[in-house]
Amino acid sequence: LHAHDSNALVPVAIASAARRVPFVYDAHELWLGRPRRDRSRLYFALSQAWYRLVQRLAIPRAAAVVTVSPPIVGHLRRHYGLDRVHLVPNYPDRAGRVERRELRDLPGGEAIDLDQPIVLYLGGLMRGRGIEGLLEAMASLPDAQLVSLGEGPLLDQLRTEAAAAGTRATFLAPVAPELVNDYAASATVGVSPYVPEGLNNRYSLPNKLFHYMAAGIPVVASDFPQVRAIVGAARCGVTVD
Repeated sequence: LHAHDSNALVPVAIASAARRVPFVYDAHELWLGRPRRDRSRLYFALSQAWYRLVQRLAIPRAAAVVTVSPPIVGHLRRHYGLDRVHLVPNYPDRAGRVERRELRDLPGGEAIDLDQPIVLYLGGLMRGRGIEGLLEAMASLPDAQLVSLGEGPLLDQLRTEAAAAGTRATFLAPVAPELVNDYAASATVGVSPYVPEGLNNRYSLPNKLFHYMAAGIPVVASDFPQVRAIVGAARCGVTVD
């Protein structure tokens, strides 16, 4: 049996015991290191306490533990006394063929100025991802424009702030996963500006980083050790505070 993240641990552990078959724990992220975001303090505290107990009881019973980044490997080994945690990064060895598609051709893309460089942000518009700071930083780049390809709870707020500041920012709806790299290829630079809000953010390897690399555009990414190692080895951009 395969437990996808900690919210699957209880049913999978019960089924494993009942059927007498082993189970694998697949940690897509550091579950207890996720930021609170918009959850109430009480709900978040109770959730953390529950999953701390669940993980302490269930993870050592797993036949194998799999996760996505080197820092999370170390964290799980230290906290649960595991001899081995398997590292399976959440990106392919090779990107496959990329056929450039223009962001301007998407619905709403007509607002994109063809004569200005495109600073691209891919993914969820939510707290902890650094999109607010990126929007603020665009005020220092009057000759460039921000294009976001994604959705999330901050969308309306970001649109309002961009309009109030007079910042050139275009917010486009998500596209099919297999088309993300193609559309990203028409940007000038891709930004992965995660902020260190919780261990999960500090330990993550954001998918957007690898989409930019696959699309062949330079990246600007948060200066976390595991991100710095990949960007430095691939010589594909810079990492920043």
